[in-house]
Amino acid sequence: MPRIRSMVIAGLVLVIALAGLATAAAANASTSSYSCAQLGRLWLSVGGGKSSERIAEGVAMAESGGYQYAVDHDSNGTVDRGLWQINSVHGHWSSYNVTTNARAAKVISDDGRNWRPWVTYMTGAYRLHCGA
Repeated sequence: MPRIRSMVIAGLVLVIALAGLATAAAANASTSSYSCAQLGRLWLSVGGGKSSERIAEGVAMAESGGYQYAVDHDSNGTVDRGLWQINSVHGHWSSYNVTTNARAAKVISDDGRNWRPWVTYMTGAYRLHCGA
């Protein structure tokens, strides 16, 4: 009987632990996906211009789907990371940290004046997102 009781307790502990992991995963998923409005606020928070806010939102959404941990391994061996898919040639700017990634987008785009480094801008795909 004590052995059965131990097995039941161990089973309950496992169920509780799995429920905790599922809750943590759901919380992480909700905080790592950004809406257009959240992308805009992030752009502005790093000093991005209001006049380029919609384009910044559209480019980020087209590049990453608003997913903070988006990654693309390019055929040339470089890696694009984060919301704005900053390429690893930019060193520490190529980051999953949303603030660093947004600052990189601001710098690389010359404060929103030059979006040509982003394929989704050049193809016009950004226009399908966030009212850009």
